[in-house]
Amino acid sequence: MQLLGGPQNRIERQTLNFAVATDFLRYIPFTGVNISSTIGSYTVTRIAPAAGFLKRIRCYAYAAGGITEWGIHINGAAALETVSADLPAFTVIEFPFSGAYHFAANDIICISQDPTTAPAACVVELEWYLDQ
Repeated sequence: MQLLGGPQNRIERQTLNFAVATDFLRYIPFTGVNISSTIGSYTVTRIAPAAGFLKRIRCYAYAAGGITEWGIHINGAAALETVSADLPAFTVIEFPFSGAYHFAANDIICISQDPTTAPAACVVELEWYLDQ
């Protein structure tokens, strides 16, 4: 996530692929730092480039995921905020976050997805608000 200066919304696109049908809880595969943490056996995290918050997640699944929960984790904590909705196949679903949980520059962030059934591959769009 590169910064241009001044407050801004940033859109970031990622993909998830549920190769193992029994492994439901996943984390967004950021390009960043891999750490072992209390929030998962092995998570993929990122260093926040500036202070801000997560505004929303949009997800398109290639198979139905059932009720799906997205969460934001900051500095190794359990999900500070979660948003749930039904995730049907071949439909873009928006998961709006409240913006109540802010991160600071250089905080460690990860985003989790926990569906009730494995939705196969997902295209994910994250919308961040960054203060700088």
